Amino acid sequence: MNKPYARSHPFGKRLEHFRLRKPGFTQAKLAERVGYDPSVITKMCQGRSALTGPTGRSRVLRILGVLREIGVLSRLEEANALLEAANMPPLFERLPAEAELIAQLRATTPNDRLPLHSRGNLPVQLTSFVGREDQIASLVAQIRQSHLLTLTGVGGVGKTRLAQEVAAAVQDGFVDGVWWVELAALTEPALLAQTVAQALRLPEQPERTQVEALLSYFETRQLLLILDNCEHLIEANAELAHTLLRACPLLRILVTSREALNISGEMLWSVPPLAVDQASQLFVERAQAMRPGFTRDAQNASVLTQVCTRLDGLPLAIELAAARMNTLSLEQIASRLDDRFNLLSNGKRTAIPRHQTLRAALTWSFDLLSPIEQTLMACLSVFRGGFTAEAVQAVFNHPDTGELIASLVDKSLIVAELKAKAMRYRLLETIRQYCLERLSTSRDKAQIHDRHLAFFLDMAEETIDSSGPDVLAWKRRMSFEEDNLRAAFAWSSTRDDQGEAALRLAGAMFPYRNPHGRHVEEGLMWVNTALARGAGASASARARALLAKTFFCTVQFDFDLAARSGEESLSLFRQAQDPIGLARCLEYLAYHLNDARTLAWANEALHLFRELGSLDGEAAALESLAVSYLRTGKRALAAQHYEQAIAIARWRIVFCIGPLYTVHPKRALALCAEEVALWKEAGDESADAEMLSEYGLILVAERNYELAQTMMRDYIQWEDLNSEVRRPAYWNALMGLALTELSLGHADRAITYLEQAQQIAHTMSWMGYVGIAKFFIASTRLAAGNLTHATRDLHECLHLFQKLDFRAGIVCSLIQMAGLERQQGRLQRALQLLGVARKFGGEVNAPPYWINFIPALWHRDSQATIVEPTLAAARQQFGAAEVDAIIDAVQGMTLDQAIVFALEDPN
Repeated sequence: MNKPYARSHPFGKRLEHFRLRKPGFTQAKLAERVGYDPSVITKMCQGRSALTGPTGRSRVLRILGVLREIGVLSRLEEANALLEAANMPPLFERLPAEAELIAQLRATTPNDRLPLHSRGNLPVQLTSFVGREDQIASLVAQIRQSHLLTLTGVGGVGKTRLAQEVAAAVQDGFVDGVWWVELAALTEPALLAQTVAQALRLPEQPERTQVEALLSYFETRQLLLILDNCEHLIEANAELAHTLLRACPLLRILVTSREALNISGEMLWSVPPLAVDQASQLFVERAQAMRPGFTRDAQNASVLTQVCTRLDGLPLAIELAAARMNTLSLEQIASRLDDRFNLLSNGKRTAIPRHQTLRAALTWSFDLLSPIEQTLMACLSVFRGGFTAEAVQAVFNHPDTGELIASLVDKSLIVAELKAKAMRYRLLETIRQYCLERLSTSRDKAQIHDRHLAFFLDMAEETIDSSGPDVLAWKRRMSFEEDNLRAAFAWSSTRDDQGEAALRLAGAMFPYRNPHGRHVEEGLMWVNTALARGAGASASARARALLAKTFFCTVQFDFDLAARSGEESLSLFRQAQDPIGLARCLEYLAYHLNDARTLAWANEALHLFRELGSLDGEAAALESLAVSYLRTGKRALAAQHYEQAIAIARWRIVFCIGPLYTVHPKRALALCAEEVALWKEAGDESADAEMLSEYGLILVAERNYELAQTMMRDYIQWEDLNSEVRRPAYWNALMGLALTELSLGHADRAITYLEQAQQIAHTMSWMGYVGIAKFFIASTRLAAGNLTHATRDLHECLHLFQKLDFRAGIVCSLIQMAGLERQQGRLQRALQLLGVARKFGGEVNAPPYWINFIPALWHRDSQATIVEPTLAAARQQFGAAEVDAIIDAVQGMTLDQAIVFALEDPN
């Protein structure tokens, strides 16, 4: 009896597919050819023990052999598809019987069986595909494991082209081909099934619905169906995919869409923008079509990187930009990216309409949003560098803000990222610029900007009146909000009604004697701009801005301007009767200025903070008292006040530990070990990670280089993961690593760390830090015998340290130049330089300790490496009495005279 195969198992359906290729080939005939009872074949088709038992694979292999002999099985991929339907692994080449079948199938020409048009309709690609090799490999694996794979991503990110490349890579693995269905032009959901059927070239079947016809076709076929551009018909696509996949176990579907179909069994893959190197390669390849001979070279590399970065690595934007190379230079394209939507408007005529201009691509996505989602997207354009849900709620002021953000993430318009154990969101800059255009026409524009300003002003001022370890969490949050603070200040500084806010925001950059990674020159610009525009503001707001100016001038070593700004700030705080501001100002001036009033200022600050009940402020005042005692040589009193500060505000220990080490090394080491243990035990939440860097430097001073490296590398790793700015502690860690490498004889490694430290300091305008890093580079080159470069670098360092009046740096430079003079055989000049350095040597260990610690380490070690060897050589040549006379003769020199002498040409 010629009974059809059972259809209750994928193996049966797959086997029936082969039978249909040869009319009249029944189950009985197959059973006869393989030598089995027909009931065995039936049980195999039903997935029963005849298929799953110990002899199941050998039976399938017998069937495969027969199917090949009668001409209905001609490709290796088809054989493996039947094995996959039986839930068995592919043919294995190391087994002789299977190897023979593999060889026979590889020798078969597939075109003998199926005409080309029946194996798919993938579009032919006329341009090269750039990058994403790893993504393609992963997606190929996913296609084989998942029945439904959806590529999501923002418009223009390259979902369609990636899907085409993946489809081409797996084409040979699908017996019945790979079929592409373009849905961008389809507007009626009811026509979806018909559009799919037309792409598959299925004949019309009046007796069936289109969905029934598709089910009948896919039921026994192993193929890949690609549904491209589904987002505007998302519900219809979800329903059709769900219906087909439930009934057709051999079917695989690949979808491209701005958002997921959100049905059972769906595997999602978010397509990221191109990495910078891949984006640059794409630009070059597309630009060569417009300007033959164009290449990336040393002259244009930085501009090319800038263009690709500012276009967010979006392939569509990059291709549109490259297309302008027929009329514009690369530099002109870069200069016009602020008007990118007009610039990138000449797409290919054959592209789908929304890909012909960048604005059209984004308008397509925007128009698919609900009105409230469109309003939110416009609102989000005020944020820079990312945002939190809390910030959006404050600015957007809508009860469903959280749900709306989630919806826009799903639609690939917002990027969600986990940073420092908290979720942050951002817009690609291209999308932000588009949304900013939308916001510019909104009547709520000013109100939205004002809310943004108010939120970030409140955040910046959060610690001014606060006390306690919450400051650590605040510093972590602030490290991610640099760009939002810039945007808020830019808005406040251009509004006549926001002068007070501008001053307050500029003043809020001061707290805790830590620049929080802010560029010093930028901070001064903020303050000066706010002071110039805030004539009618309150005395308290002006005082806080002036205190911030004092802070930035201190970091730049402009102590005269710092003193003048500080005095004016102090006077205004007294006038405004602002006790918190007054106490902060007194404490800061006492800590940083070399003034006879520092002890009185510190005591007044201590009294005010105690009245206010601010433990944090009280500890800061105690630290300022300790510094005042250090200036006058009262080391025991200094240590006592540091201990008191740590006892009442342990969270501030990072400010105390360096100077405490100078007066009580063992105690400082013990506290460091305790704090680092607490940091590791608490999962970095209840202690300041900067302690790792501080401990590392102290361990360098102790010559415990192995543990020092561990501490500083742990800090750098933590900072890279949890912060987007670079604080002085990061510079300290790089310098500490350089010092350990130098001590271990690894000069090349040390230079690498020193150059990184110098670059960070230069970027942040920390010129004192720039000079110290450059000084160590010069010293390392000098030790390696590179006298020409070392001489030039040392002269540059000395000029910079003189300009900054950074005396520790000047003293160290004089000693190093003495070593250079000795190397060149000029012992008398070497002695003269050492004599002046000895006179001013006390400056090396003087405040400010936040920058003197590393020079002080070098100064200590230089006694054995430069000073004593030079003195010994001089005594041997001149005699001890002459050496003393030469040194005594320069004791009348001022520091400026010594610098002039050091820079003189000895020839």
